[in-house]
Amino acid sequence: MNGKPEFLNSEIKNQLTLPVDQSINWLSSKAEDEFAEYRDQAFLDLLDIKLRKIPLSNFWASRRPV
Repeated sequence: MNGKPEFLNSEIKNQLTLPVDQSINWLSSKAEDEFAEYRDQAFLDLLDIKLRKIPLSNFWASRRPV
């Protein structure tokens, strides 16, 4: 993704039948972020997702899939 994002983006758009001009904003894993792979609350924070009714820890075991 870091070396040839246009190739990966093109393949994703093709497989999902997205418009050619649809933008894809990669948040992880980027070279400038030391290839960090976010999980749990850090993942939700990166996407600016707020769980208002039920905390993540109530239904998602910690340190599960990245």
